[in-house]
Amino acid sequence: MNQKLGVVMLSSLMLAACGGGGGGATPTSAPTPAPTPSQSFTPQSPKSGDTYTYAETDTMSDGSTESGTLVKQVALISASGQFYLNSFDAASSDQIGSTLLDKGLSIITNGQCTYTPSRNDMPFPWIVGQNNAQTMTYTCPGSAISATLKTTSQIVSYEPITVPAGTFNTVKSQITVATTATSGSVSQMANENETCWTDVVTGMPVKCTATYTYSPAETGVYNTGFTTQLTSAGNLANAPLLITGNLQASGGSQPLPFVYYTPGENGAMSLSSTSSAPFTLTANNPVTWTAITGTSQITLSGTNNPVNYSGVTLNISTTPTTIQVVPTFPALSTPVTVQLKATLVSDPTKTVIFSLYVQ
Repeated sequence: MNQKLGVVMLSSLMLAACGGGGGGATPTSAPTPAPTPSQSFTPQSPKSGDTYTYAETDTMSDGSTESGTLVKQVALISASGQFYLNSFDAASSDQIGSTLLDKGLSIITNGQCTYTPSRNDMPFPWIVGQNNAQTMTYTCPGSAISATLKTTSQIVSYEPITVPAGTFNTVKSQITVATTATSGSVSQMANENETCWTDVVTGMPVKCTATYTYSPAETGVYNTGFTTQLTSAGNLANAPLLITGNLQASGGSQPLPFVYYTPGENGAMSLSSTSSAPFTLTANNPVTWTAITGTSQITLSGTNNPVNYSGVTLNISTTPTTIQVVPTFPALSTPVTVQLKATLVSDPTKTVIFSLYVQ
């Protein structure tokens, strides 16, 4: 079996774990008073639309580095305090992850994958000297790979840190994660040693560094660590074009509720013949709606706009700020892609494209 289990599982886990908190107020620079020995910190609750941008650099085994920008956005907050933290790759403008957390910042799911029990490296309240240890499993529907994680963490200090986004009051923590990934009779262990500085107001990481080791040792070029730091933070409440939706991903029990898309960030959802529930997208300002099928573009207006393409029928109704879609299709041997485009009426240069992958 040639699959590198440790690398494959670690990349999935880190998408959720690094920067996997939530935040309430937008972080601001602040002086750092010395805490009393018993002083504790519990971050504020997150707000829908809170947005955090991180610069990330991966270090590879051959000494090279790979850099990118990751955007994280807080989505719907339920009555119980659970919320989604959605991740976007700034370079491709595509959503690459959606993590469900509870109000204590425990990670419940990462996409369709589940932590049992929920993962929380730093339970509230945060106190300097606090230690925590946890063992959990990580499983993904339809995947032959499963993992067992053993984590230990300690809050070692309370200190300010300056990053491109500003100066923040943080708790510094050291976290170790031993991941054993298994597929059939093949197993591999990946060990991670991470240091993070986490904002005490929002609960979001401000800076993290980590190193990885693998057993048995990896071959070829592979990831040996990363550094990530916060470059900006804000809220989307006043964005000129904001698309939200309540969606059900193909084959999964978890919806992707109120996913936020702004110009330059393109959404995506998979539909199958066993998961094709109607859904609605909503814009915060008037837009024109367009369906894109292959090379054709169909302007949508009013009710009963049937779009037929390669065996797929979408019955679509629109208003200037909403689009309702009822998909109908049989099982398909070849996947079909249909795109929905929203163009801001007041500024046609601002668009959001939402791709439906039908199979």
